[in-house]
Amino acid sequence: MTAQILDVVILDGRRCPLPSAPSPFPPGFDLPPGQFFSGADHRNVRGYGAVWQIVDGRLLVVGFGGTVEAFPGGDRQIGMREVYGTEGPVWAEWVSRTLVIPVGEPVHDPEGFRAPTSTASCEVQVLHGRVTGMTTRAAAERPVA
Repeated sequence: MTAQILDVVILDGRRCPLPSAPSPFPPGFDLPPGQFFSGADHRNVRGYGAVWQIVDGRLLVVGFGGTVEAFPGGDRQIGMREVYGTEGPVWAEWVSRTLVIPVGEPVHDPEGFRAPTSTASCEVQVLHGRVTGMTTRAAAERPVA
């Protein structure tokens, strides 16, 4: 089993993995009929990835890339403009959830397939794209197998 390639969130200038990312797609976004996101090669990917950032109390999508497979045309790459209509950051006002972001020292995973674990995490509460709370906590002890 291989690890999923994760989205990234920029928190206080630091790039952190986002093990459980919200959907980067705004309401109403859909690929044309007969097209779908396609993972490339042998990597464990969804066919797309996003870079998120928290700026001035708002959650933004600041980067997006994906591989779309279309029959019979083959693969094509899409980015911010194709999904959001702009190259600039987009306020993710469709997102309402708690983001759990590993912010401490990485904890080694001997099996190599668990989501990133660290000595601390930052829980960010987001409501309609606005940050409503943020708490940093020491990680609980991980059970030993």
